[in-house]
Amino acid sequence: PAGVTIDPAFPVLISVEPPVALYRNGYESNQVGDGNLDFLKTYDLEIHTDSLACSGMSSTYRMFKAPHGSNTFADVTDGLYTGSVRARGRGGAFSQFVIATDSRLSALIITDKLANLVLRLNASSITGTLLTSLTDLLVEAGTDLLLGNVTGVISDLGDFVDAVLAGAAAGQVTDEWTAGGSLVNDAGELVSLADSLIFSLLTTQASSPV
Repeated sequence: PAGVTIDPAFPVLISVEPPVALYRNGYESNQVGDGNLDFLKTYDLEIHTDSLACSGMSSTYRMFKAPHGSNTFADVTDGLYTGSVRARGRGGAFSQFVIATDSRLSALIITDKLANLVLRLNASSITGTLLTSLTDLLVEAGTDLLLGNVTGVISDLGDFVDAVLAGAAAGQVTDEWTAGGSLVNDAGELVSLADSLIFSLLTTQASSPV
């Protein structure tokens, strides 16, 4: 995005894309599955480099990711630690990752992340009363944001994450990813976006996790 730049001290793009298995061995008894890597809900990925220094709350280093085949990167940071840069983020699908400096206003970052979360929810396969409940929580978050109630927004998003995970446990939300991308992991993507938004909100408060 405009206002986001790559630091020349660490011009590195990391691509994570487990290949689709061409075959599996047949020597193990009771072997199941197709040999492909898969996971449920989210992974937690951390990039640690001594080439960059994180000074604390004022640091603008963030982890960005983009789908393979795309150059549209979005901030997925949900943890940033002082010293040499250690940026952490979650995801529901593997991607390309970079560490970048984000000089945008925090208000713009937060509203952008909330809008992306709404769009992702609307693009999911979630239906019925759960979709209504999740939509209502994001509406409440938007209202609290307009009122400047940051604590309220964080609480709304915490309830949103809990509801998504409960829906996944009940089979109402898809929550599995497999190599090749044949499965859509709605739970992982929604939780990742919500966690990153919570991080951005926390960095506006004295209780920042940085």
